[in-house]
Amino acid sequence: MPIDYSQTIRVRANASNSFTAITETIGDWWGVVDGKILKDSDEFTVKFGETFWKFRTVEFTPNTKLVWECVDAHHVHAGLSDIEKEWVGTRVEWRLTERDNGTEIEMTHKGLNPSLNCYGVCKEGWDYFFLKSLRTYLNRK
Repeated sequence: MPIDYSQTIRVRANASNSFTAITETIGDWWGVVDGKILKDSDEFTVKFGETFWKFRTVEFTPNTKLVWECVDAHHVHAGLSDIEKEWVGTRVEWRLTERDNGTEIEMTHKGLNPSLNCYGVCKEGWDYFFLKSLRTYLNRK
C-alpha cells in the first residue's frame, strides 16, 4: 500500500496563529483563495491559473486539528494526463502541538501517494508551500 504524503514542521508562531494561517489566511502562503474556514463544513477554493481545488472542512478543533476534504478539482499541468480530478476525495489533515517557543505542525495529505499521476509535481508543490512558504510565513508571526 502506497504511503501518503506527510511532513512536519516546527515554527515560532503559537498554535493560535498557526491555526489561523490554515483557516483564515491561506492565501498569504499558498494560492488565490476565495474564503475562510471558521467552522465545520466551511468551503474554500484555492486557484493557480486554470487549476483549482475546492475543499470542505470535515473536522475543526481550534488550535489542535483541522481536516480539509477535496470536493472538486480541475488540476491542469503540462505533460501530465488524467490528473484533473485526482485530489477529489483526498483529505489534508493538520495536527498542531504547541511546544516551547512555538508549534509543531504535522500535515498529512491522505490519498496523495505515488499511485497518483500527479504525485511528483504535487509532492514538490507541498514541499514548497508547506515546508517553505508556510514555515516562513509563520516564523514572521
